[in-house]
Amino acid sequence: MTTLPSLITRSPSSPVLRSIAGHELGSSSTEVKLLISFKRVPGRAWSSARAGRELGCGGAEHGKALVGLEYEYGAAARSFARQFGVQTRRVPNWRCKAHLESAEVGVADEANGAAVDHSEREERLLSKELSGGPREIRLTSVRGPDFDGASISSQVWEWRHRWNIHYESAGMDNTDAPALLLLPGFGVGSFHYDQQLRDLGREYRVWAMDFLGQGKSWPSHDPAPAEEVMEEVLEGQANAKIRDWGLGKTPESWAQELVYSVDTWRDQVHAFIEKVIGGPVYIVGNSLGGYVGTYFAATNPELVKGIALLNATPFWAFTPNARRYPLLSKLVPWGGLLPVPVIAKAIIRVWWDLLRNPITVQKMIKLVYADCSVVNDKLVGQMLEATDHPAAFAAFTSIVFAPRAHTDFGQNLISLKETRTPMCLIYGKEDPWVVPFWGQRAKQRNPDAVYYELSPAGHCPHHEAPEVVNTLVRKWVESVQSQGALSPPLLDGEVNQKQLYWFVVDNLGKRVCVRVKATQGFWSNLIDSIREIFSKRSLQSQVIEAAEESKV
Repeated sequence: MTTLPSLITRSPSSPVLRSIAGHELGSSSTEVKLLISFKRVPGRAWSSARAGRELGCGGAEHGKALVGLEYEYGAAARSFARQFGVQTRRVPNWRCKAHLESAEVGVADEANGAAVDHSEREERLLSKELSGGPREIRLTSVRGPDFDGASISSQVWEWRHRWNIHYESAGMDNTDAPALLLLPGFGVGSFHYDQQLRDLGREYRVWAMDFLGQGKSWPSHDPAPAEEVMEEVLEGQANAKIRDWGLGKTPESWAQELVYSVDTWRDQVHAFIEKVIGGPVYIVGNSLGGYVGTYFAATNPELVKGIALLNATPFWAFTPNARRYPLLSKLVPWGGLLPVPVIAKAIIRVWWDLLRNPITVQKMIKLVYADCSVVNDKLVGQMLEATDHPAAFAAFTSIVFAPRAHTDFGQNLISLKETRTPMCLIYGKEDPWVVPFWGQRAKQRNPDAVYYELSPAGHCPHHEAPEVVNTLVRKWVESVQSQGALSPPLLDGEVNQKQLYWFVVDNLGKRVCVRVKATQGFWSNLIDSIREIFSKRSLQSQVIEAAEESKV
């Protein structure tokens, strides 16, 4: 907490202070929470004091607590700060967010010096460059037991002999309604879509499926039994043995082609749509699910009415594909086909034990979520449940060494454009892995797609802001159903490519900013990508740090 008089005394020339000083504060309002929150970027030598001096507002005395406004909704903080005359471009090594926390203190109106409420000020500043003001849409919460949603049914389908696929469904009584297939990200399962199943299942037929080797989808028997297995005796249970599947020398006849790859998952989606759903679907995919969904839709457009991508990962796997790179693929000793060789088992074992640690899992989730309040013990437990299956270690090892797809993500997006497949991009802005650059790049590949950017939201917007994502998906499906492939999902009125929407979730007090994004040019996209590179740590460093901290 910094008092307003001392702040102005130290830095009388600061534009933001002059703006606030123009409003006569009462004696009870002299303590104003004026912070600019600077996040340190690894490898940079700037101190908080120097950053403060560059901003023209001291900083030496108060360190990280400098001056300004911290904007809690995650919108463009630099642009917001510049509205007050703070030249944040002079401090490229820092990320500046602004927010005026005191609800009782106003700021001076630029035009006539009159005091205005800061919440009104926020919306006015944020909408200054928008054609049309921000539109507020109120939503009912879909979280918790009090929500009267559709009932969820959990079932198992035998895809191939002894390949059991777990899935959940809702809304099966809506016989004439469109069908939606929800594909989860890596490390999670259908449980990650509970709030979509319960909400969207009231109007549509909805399925959420676990990929083979994740969630609850596993072979029913050991695909490659070992002749001599090193067994670990459970403490206090002399006759109980634990061993991993898939580590023998010879695979069973039904597992001759078992490899946990994107091609396997694409084929799984194909068979599921044909055998279980029985007709074309709308695909909604998050992270890995978006990648697999795009791959499937590009090769089977007749079975896809449209696809919605939620922070879809733009790449998967490292081993060269034998069809695309026959010479390079020969340099890799193993391509993920079971059984697991000894060398691969030795390489992955230590990593596997670190990643399945509960502390590591929780830290990793919090790194990619903008709203960490939804990260709880239940979510961590659901993710760890899959690692207890005897086939889990072999599946994870196979995934690491499995080959890449026959076509890459960019090619698949172009194919969807050529087949005029409707596409909706819903991306969380605060995702540190699939940064906004990748959403814009997907939009460039398919300019007909509509692009929604949510803030605050990270890698899993459907789990962090389910009410908003459900609304956008519902509007998109309704639009495609009524007007055809290239119609944009209208919220209300004509689509404005710079329009800002506020989604307010009743009973939770959560506000989510949604922007309809236009296609950016090459240079704008390049600048954004460079900014993200220097402002966020790499995924590898985050994994290593979380794993090391879990050891302590």
